[in-house]
Amino acid sequence: MLTLYQTDIVISDKFSIRTGYFIGTMLFMLGIMVLPIGLAGFLSTGFTYIGIVLLALAVSGGLLLYSGVQQIRDARRKSRDAKALNTVANGENAPNADREQYNESVLAQWTCDEETWSLFHKNEIQYRNSDNLYYFAAFVGLGTIALLIFRAANLFIAVAISTIMGGIVVLLRRTLSLKKLRAAQPGQERNVVIAKGFVMLNGHLFDLYAENRNTRKVQFLKDVSPAILEFTIEWKTRNGITFDELRVPVPPEQYESVENLLIHFNNNTI
Repeated sequence: MLTLYQTDIVISDKFSIRTGYFIGTMLFMLGIMVLPIGLAGFLSTGFTYIGIVLLALAVSGGLLLYSGVQQIRDARRKSRDAKALNTVANGENAPNADREQYNESVLAQWTCDEETWSLFHKNEIQYRNSDNLYYFAAFVGLGTIALLIFRAANLFIAVAISTIMGGIVVLLRRTLSLKKLRAAQPGQERNVVIAKGFVMLNGHLFDLYAENRNTRKVQFLKDVSPAILEFTIEWKTRNGITFDELRVPVPPEQYESVENLLIHFNNNTI
């Protein structure tokens, strides 16, 4: 539950998709500007000192172009996945080429009534508040020690910096983790869709498996009300492996289907 460097959950909603398009477009445009300049300069100067620098500039431009294209393609994939799963969640077939992939990908789906969702909402806020309190304390404690040892800061400055940074990280972490509790559209039903590679909760799409990401564990928590299906998702950061829990409410009539989900995921997770 507790990881020092975790700041987000994998959310593929409209905001992250638009951000992906924006970043990809910026990288692509920057690459378009840098690549011709570096390439033209290298061709005119050859393998001189300046020419080698310009060649490196051209290579950098090419990498920017490639990264931009990859970012745009990833945003398009997430947008397509979100639309297809929303279609399936509404009881319709996914469109054309995606029909077989998404109709067969969906393992279970249900709708939560207002009472169930309200109770889940209340419990989830309490769970996240408690989790973030421990997280904040660990961040401040370890951050203070790190600043004292590696930066030779005095105690007051070390505590102040760690407290400010910890507050920012925890606020961002809490905001992102509770984002799924808000409906994507006003009046939207509280739908839950469990697919082989995604979970769609309340109109927000979460990747279970992606590059550098893996669902480590899936468990069914029956001793709470409402019951919870909990996915432990891990991903790599520059500071090592971090993880968070994606939790979805389960109404009583779905208990049997959730048991089948456990068999599927826990036979296919690492």
